[in-house]
Amino acid sequence: VSCAVGFAAPYGHAATEEEIARYRKIWNPFSAGPQLVSSADVQPKGQYFFRPYVYGEIGYGRFGNAWSSASQALSQQLSSINPQVEFSYGITNSVEFEMYASEVSWWQSSGNGQAAQNGHGLGDTTMFLKYRAIVQQDDTWWPTLTNAFYVSLPTSDWAGTPSIPGGFAPLGRLPSTHFGAPEFTESILFRKNIRPFRISGGI
Repeated sequence: VSCAVGFAAPYGHAATEEEIARYRKIWNPFSAGPQLVSSADVQPKGQYFFRPYVYGEIGYGRFGNAWSSASQALSQQLSSINPQVEFSYGITNSVEFEMYASEVSWWQSSGNGQAAQNGHGLGDTTMFLKYRAIVQQDDTWWPTLTNAFYVSLPTSDWAGTPSIPGGFAPLGRLPSTHFGAPEFTESILFRKNIRPFRISGGI
């Protein structure tokens, strides 16, 4: 479904300069969100930005494989931080290049007869292209629709960074890939402004 819709939208319609100009004048409060899913909007041609993030996690318990609120304490607690830098550049008014570079540090307590462990180093790198096929207008219900193609590079593995226990760094972006594993992902992003709400998401 993702591929069918994703390829149909860009080639069935392309945002015109007039539509983009109208969109820039409608109600659209400035913000950096959404955080985990990339925005359906793209940078204007020639414009770029750098944006730093720091995500973290503390693991002290786990749930079972059934629907239940009961949890069980972990014999080894895990803490980690995952600083990231986002770079975004508008290639055209409809195409954007984006990249996330990261570092990861983690600490695991002793337990189960094992000594305490820790590690830090270069994290994985995600690069992607976004193509905004449809730009929302204030006189229609159509949202902004953007096709995104992600490539996750196992730069942590190439740099010899110790793998975080459990295999996943703190959730700081989507797609959230297995630590040290390459991945290719496609998504469809959307945004619709219905004052006073702004609805964003992705599939």
